[in-house]
Amino acid sequence: MLMAVACFALGELGMYLSFAGVKIFILVSFFIILIHYYKESKNLRNAVFVFAMFILGAIRLFTYDGDDIFKVLHRDSISGASVSATVSDISRTKSGYQIFLDDVEILCEDTCVSVKRKLVVRLDANSFRLGQRVSAVGSLTPFSKGNNPGEFNEFNYYRARNAECRLTADEIHVINPEYYKYRDCLRCLRDELVLRLRAVLDAEDAGLLEAVILGDKADMDSDIKKMYQRAGIAHVIAISGVKTESQQSTLAYKPP
Repeated sequence: MLMAVACFALGELGMYLSFAGVKIFILVSFFIILIHYYKESKNLRNAVFVFAMFILGAIRLFTYDGDDIFKVLHRDSISGASVSATVSDISRTKSGYQIFLDDVEILCEDTCVSVKRKLVVRLDANSFRLGQRVSAVGSLTPFSKGNNPGEFNEFNYYRARNAECRLTADEIHVINPEYYKYRDCLRCLRDELVLRLRAVLDAEDAGLLEAVILGDKADMDSDIKKMYQRAGIAHVIAISGVKTESQQSTLAYKPP
């Protein structure tokens, strides 16, 4: 029974994550587990039952719409909405900042909707801190699904980050100034390191080092990023445990 529940959850996870490589990894892992399970149990009926639970998990999440506010309010987009939410993440983009809002409550024409997923707001400048409670008024629009071949699927990208839709804020202000001191301190430290890199390096080199050291690809030249991908060494510009351990080992090295 435990095996069936685990495979059901694995099927849901495979549908929840939008990246093809992760889906393939989960699918291959499942079949390895299934073959091993069949060899150990020698019971075809149990193996078929476990396989069916995996498929049911994938189908359940595929057909699950969750708290889709556009379906709840029967609209393609929502304007004049009042939003109350908590700042959960702040990241830089080429044109400014991208803020993720969590614990979202939306009031639209006397209808109040609680949203489990996050909202995404883009701002030219940022004065908010992680954990602050904010209030905003603006328009809500769904993410593009990229219907044309090769077009970026914004919907899948943001759903993988547990985001519901985009908020275009006409006004946004803090209603509770308390914030997560430790997390926000680390974010400020990262931003300060970015400013130091920009001060001593040209834009191209600074963007590359930001990606290698901090995992921040916002300022990385798109041509350089494609060059790394074509060469099959894109992992060099991704934060990983191996790189972190190597840096720690270098700093902790004591000569004999």
